[in-house]
Amino acid sequence: MKTFLPSVFIAALALSSSCTSRDQEKAREDAHKAAAELKHDGRELSNNIDRAIQPDSRSASDKLADGKAKLEAAGDRASVKLSRAALVAQVKTNLASQDGLSTITGIDVDAEGSVVTLRGHVGSQAQKDAAERAAARVNGVSRVQNDISIDR
Repeated sequence: MKTFLPSVFIAALALSSSCTSRDQEKAREDAHKAAAELKHDGRELSNNIDRAIQPDSRSASDKLADGKAKLEAAGDRASVKLSRAALVAQVKTNLASQDGLSTITGIDVDAEGSVVTLRGHVGSQAQKDAAERAAARVNGVSRVQNDISIDR
């Protein structure tokens, strides 16, 4: 687990290096949150391993099977968290580098699987459409839910 933590921070910082300071801070917060969740999962896994090696009536093979299942589940959760953070950072980077959007700081990005949701405010329909196109171009995005409102 410890080897994942530095890579989470490096990936988040590298992907957000061209973003605005607000986007960079949000990416850092997302990376810290993912790292804290990974630490928690690691502690939980360690506790489960400690419990598994305690003597009781279960056989060693039962304990190993249980430990394997829990390890796989923890790995799957960590993978999902890292994938989500990376996808959000890629979309934010693409938005920040898009002509006409690079100065807009009012767009929040979230992801659930390969579906990205955009929220916030922009000044025109053209900016809203450009944000959606920029998000859709990111590798790994299957659909964009555009909940951006237009300030009039």
